[in-house]
Amino acid sequence: MNDFTIVLIIIVVCVIMIVYGMRQKKNNSSFSRRSAASHEILWKNAPAPPPVADRDSPAYWLSVKLSQSLPQDYIDRVKHRVMNDHPALSDQEYEWRWVELQRFFILCAVLKQVPMFSSKVDEIWHEMLMFTRDYQAFSQQYLGDMLHHAPSAAPSAPIPDERAWFDTVYTELFGLNAYSQSIWGSFFKNPLPKKELESYLHLEDMSSPPGRFNQLQYDHMPEARTAIEAVVQRLHQRLVQADQQNWQPGKERLSLNQPELLLASAVYFSWHEPEQYSSFMMMEEEARKGAQSHSSCSTGVACSSNDSRDRDSGNDNGSSSSESSDSGSSGSDSGGSSCSSCGGGCSS
Repeated sequence: MNDFTIVLIIIVVCVIMIVYGMRQKKNNSSFSRRSAASHEILWKNAPAPPPVADRDSPAYWLSVKLSQSLPQDYIDRVKHRVMNDHPALSDQEYEWRWVELQRFFILCAVLKQVPMFSSKVDEIWHEMLMFTRDYQAFSQQYLGDMLHHAPSAAPSAPIPDERAWFDTVYTELFGLNAYSQSIWGSFFKNPLPKKELESYLHLEDMSSPPGRFNQLQYDHMPEARTAIEAVVQRLHQRLVQADQQNWQPGKERLSLNQPELLLASAVYFSWHEPEQYSSFMMMEEEARKGAQSHSSCSTGVACSSNDSRDRDSGNDNGSSSSESSDSGSSGSDSGGSSCSSCGGGCSS
């Protein structure tokens, strides 16, 4: 092969790479425009957000305690700051994000560690921290200790197990809908770890809830105890059912508006078919789209009382803890297709 042929091959390869890169850039730009348009349509017609927790939810009395810990003046000042920083943000979408942050705080009383899987929510949390005295008073009244927000100290790393627990406990307490999923990213993309589930199948003593549940709040907060016991008992019942050889979920397509079927299926396939979990858990809404538009940190990133994760539409992360440190950090979204954007979380 002479020099001319080698040079010609190099030129051809370079041209192919340039054309491919331009096409990819065009496709990415087109996808971004479609995603933005889809987001705008979704929130333009959004209804008013639901209560933080319905009356029949095990988390209802936790939501009452949380509400009593948040003075209206404090809520208004936080909203004013966020809306000033984001003039394009609609009032309706803000109110949905605010509901989701309150649900996150409830999860912090139920679980030991709760990663922040949405920068949209984390951003409001960060603004709450700017009012230091108000935030301290809120934390003390709600949890009896400081709910800390820790910045990210390391690059985000996938934590699918944490996301699986988040999805399960969130849906158990609050149900699920398209607006919440738009904020948190796709639910039920990761199976619950089977090894962890074994302790819930053979549940004997509720005085010390197994695994990831918040023992501190279980012991000291009756509202948290009620929620934890309900979630653990329901998980136990679903595992007993899943372990029976003659039972399996129905053949109908899963949907966001069927939380009981979602939860039963999530436990069943985590127990029996973890390798095929994501295909079995494909929801009707996603099937209609033909592609998942929001995988948004469904694998999550690591966090502890001093860790965090989140980055997609911004940076920084938050971690909350009733015994942690720090109180500054910003947020970013987990609504993209990767986990580059997951905030911190809460840890006890």
